[in-house]
Amino acid sequence: MKYLDRLEYIASADIAVLKAKEETYQGSWKKRGGVGAFMMLARKWDRLENMCQAEDWDIFKAIDSGMLSGEDGTALAEVQDLRRYLLLVEAEIRNNVKEHTSNAKVHKDGTPKEDSNRHAAASYDSGEFVDTPSLSPGSALPKVHRN
Repeated sequence: MKYLDRLEYIASADIAVLKAKEETYQGSWKKRGGVGAFMMLARKWDRLENMCQAEDWDIFKAIDSGMLSGEDGTALAEVQDLRRYLLLVEAEIRNNVKEHTSNAKVHKDGTPKEDSNRHAAASYDSGEFVDTPSLSPGSALPKVHRN
């Protein structure tokens, strides 16, 4: 699983790019609220979907047929942009919550059930957001409420 060795580099690069772009764009991605942020994500997905459809839905083939440099207009650029926007959305959500400690329930079975319980998922009780910095089945998680 050598691809896992690349995760730290990818995440660090994403953070650097987001911080650099923030100086220019100054949070414009959230200017129109949650609906606007969702539509921005949908637009990126739509572009990626169109590129993959042209390659019989094979995302790896779509990326190979483009450029691995991630230049604008390539499938890899859309993957990068979508991932970075998703990071911004999660950071905004986490920035707008009040934290307090609680014993949140952690489910061992993932979603969907067919994933052989490889994924742990935090529970959501009556609209509460549960922070999951490090999941281990049965561990207590801090519960977080929106402002």
